[in-house]
Amino acid sequence: MRERDFSSKVIKKLRAMGGLWRKQPASRFGASGVADIIGCVKGRYVEIELKAPGKYSDPCLGLSPLQVGHGLDVQDNGGIWICGDDWDAIIKELLHLLSNHSV
Repeated sequence: MRERDFSSKVIKKLRAMGGLWRKQPASRFGASGVADIIGCVKGRYVEIELKAPGKYSDPCLGLSPLQVGHGLDVQDNGGIWICGDDWDAIIKELLHLLSNHSV
C-alpha cells in the first residue's frame, strides 16, 4: 500500500474517533519536518508521521533528520509525536500517551 493511500485511511479513522485532524500537504512552501497528520484531541497537540506499510523494518528508520528534530521539538513542548506504518500500533500509542496526560 502506498503512503498516500495509508494516509487517507488513517485520517478517516482518526476523524471517526473524534478530535480535530487534518492532513499536512507536502509542499516546498511548508515547514520542513512537519508530520503528515496534525491534530488536537482531548486538549493535546498531536502529529503523526506516516510511512508506507512494510517499507522499513521499523517505520522510524525512514525518517529524515528534519523529521526527527521536529518530532523532538513537539515532544519537548508537551505535544504528542508518533511515527508509524500500522494503524493498530499508531492508535495503541496514541491512546497510551493520551491516558498518561492529565489536562
